[in-house]
Amino acid sequence: MGINRDLTETVITSEEIFDEDKFVLDEVDKQRIEKNIETLKKDNIPVLEYMRTVPINSITVIKSKEEILDKVIVDYTLATCALYMLTGSSNLVSTLLDKLDDKYDIRTRLSLEDKATVVDIVNNNILANGLEDITKKYEGVAVCLWALGFMNRPSSNEKCDIKEINKILFKVHDYSDLLFKAKVRPKEEILDFADLVSRYFWAVREIKSGNGLDKLDPDIVEVQNETLDFITSYCLDSLAKEKLKVICEKNDLKFELTIPSYLKFEKVGEGSKELVAFKNDNGDTRIVIQDLGPIEELGYEASIAKYTKMFRDNRFNIIETHRFDSSFLEDEITQLVIEREDYALNVYFVYISHHLLRLDSLINKNTNYHNYTDNLNSKNTNIDLDILFSIKDNND
Repeated sequence: MGINRDLTETVITSEEIFDEDKFVLDEVDKQRIEKNIETLKKDNIPVLEYMRTVPINSITVIKSKEEILDKVIVDYTLATCALYMLTGSSNLVSTLLDKLDDKYDIRTRLSLEDKATVVDIVNNNILANGLEDITKKYEGVAVCLWALGFMNRPSSNEKCDIKEINKILFKVHDYSDLLFKAKVRPKEEILDFADLVSRYFWAVREIKSGNGLDKLDPDIVEVQNETLDFITSYCLDSLAKEKLKVICEKNDLKFELTIPSYLKFEKVGEGSKELVAFKNDNGDTRIVIQDLGPIEELGYEASIAKYTKMFRDNRFNIIETHRFDSSFLEDEITQLVIEREDYALNVYFVYISHHLLRLDSLINKNTNYHNYTDNLNSKNTNIDLDILFSIKDNND
């Protein structure tokens, strides 16, 4: 498939490429899929026979029990605070937070966003329907506790038993005690439930009415699917089968790169230095590539120094500077992690075809960009580097 676009005199050509190796079914995968398809058919639930969005053995790594347990504690905290506010028990929220902090040290486990949500809940800044949405996190807690061996497998049509969750979390002495008692279920058992819920999620999302859907609660299925994606480390963003090969041409500059197919082309500003821009549907990933022009006079290092000074002159705080090697490029990729006020950017410089390219990517607000390891392992930075390491000169 070819797509030609003229974006401020820049010609962009893209075509789909495939990475089949990631999606090889082994015999256990085939048996599991066949079994779950038959389960849906028996319950008269609509079935999509071939689904690429189900986690399979070759692309699945089960999260550690520490990671799963941390999610339990955070989601339980938010859901219970919201429930207390909904039921007129706001006076219990402070006591709850103290108890959870004594037992699970929640203040170190809640992200800045989580803490802001708790403040909004306590200050009545969230409407009733918003609080109800937060209480749905209990369904994810139930899935996590099932994965850790504490509960039976949750229903996809009946709300979980909050009293049972309370009993599990408060009958132990502390975090270490609960962690010691947690036993992550076998990978195949988790994959079986994840595959089934993925198929439920497709049915309730794609089929608006019909036989069999009365056996599923769409809200519960959605939370279960999201939680199992987390537990299985399955993320369509990072495991997408299709990628786009993009060829960018402008005057004497011609290069290619690959991007995940879920990124969409975005119109760039007319007359700007922007060559091409991409973003995902949620808008939490946005990447812009600019042409800064030929750099023969200054050279690579002096050009980087020039733009570093420009950022400082414009009141940006440069937190980190790093270098990466790419087999496709003559010079290193230079990365600056910069911040100003309430936002931060990963800014990368690439020398290619005698031009200096600059790639800007917003850092997700949930990422601790002051900790380079956290930033390097974040979703957006992984996307950035995958794109950067794919850049090739096409002028030869």
